[in-house]
Parts: sequence; structure tokens; C-alpha cells
Amino acid sequence: MEVPVPQPKPAEAVVKVAVAGVNSIDGYFRDGRYRARRFRSSLAGRCGSGCRNRRADQNGEGGRPCGVERSARFVRRVRGVRRRASCAVPAAISDEQAAASMVHGLTAHYLVNDAHKLKAGETALVHAAAGGVGLLLVQMAHAIDARVIGTASSEEKGATGARGRRG
Repeated sequence: MEVPVPQPKPAEAVVKVAVAGVNSIDGYFRDGRYRARRFRSSLAGRCGSGCRNRRADQNGEGGRPCGVERSARFVRRVRGVRRRASCAVPAAISDEQAAASMVHGLTAHYLVNDAHKLKAGETALVHAAAGGVGLLLVQMAHAIDARVIGTASSEEKGATGARGRRG
């Protein structure tokens, strides 16, 4: 359905959504397995005029924000991307890469740094190592010189997840 373009409140911006991430949980909401009145989605886009989100727009108006926002997956514009849930997208990263990595990246980062502070020399068992979170966990663990043992649901997925990875 068509709805009016959202108008920003003071110190907010309207972000034109270029790409919205779709994650496994989105299917669960769609088919009714999970219920929620409001749930979050990752997005990447462009700041419009009046952008006040310095994390999303570090170089003035027109920056490339990436963030996690309520109801961003099926809209063209979203108002008020929150500072604490956003960042600026570096030029070397596409909108697709940025949106696809937000939820998975934050989850992997939390697991490696907060759930358990993984250290060099420790061993990490990563289930579903060929999936979105799993691939990032493997990369993060390797970056800090931890040993990784990964599982996958099929040999094909295992081979896909192992490409370009050491050991």
C-alpha cells in the first residue's frame, strides 16, 4: 500500500532505504510461527537533508547510513534511524553487504566479545558455520587466532563455508 512519506521530527532524518536485510526470522514472522507487533530489520540507504545522525552521516548531509530499525524491510523511507543502532557505511562496502551484515554481524560480535570473550589459542565450536552468523563467527575467531571447528547441515554447505578459509 502507498503511505505518505514520513516527516522528520527535530534532530531526525528521513533515510531513503536502498536495501533491507532479510533474515531467517523474517520467514517465521511471515508464516505466523513468531508473533510481534514491531520487530527490527537491517537497512542501508542515504541520508536526506537535515540528517543529524553523525554515526550514519559522518561527512554531512547525504551520507550512507546502515542500521537496525523497526519495520524497515518493506518501506522506501524510514524516519529517525537511531544513533545507537546505526553506523556510517565505508565507500568500499556496498549497500547490499552493509544491510546483509548488520544483524548477523552484531550477533557474531556479541558472541565473540560479550557472551564469551574469545581469546587467541582457544577453540570455538561454530554450528551452522556456512550460514550468515556462522561465517562471520569463523572469520572473527580466525582474526584473533582462535581455533575453529565448524559444522554444517550438508557437505555442500561445508564446502561453501570452507572456501577461502584457512585450516
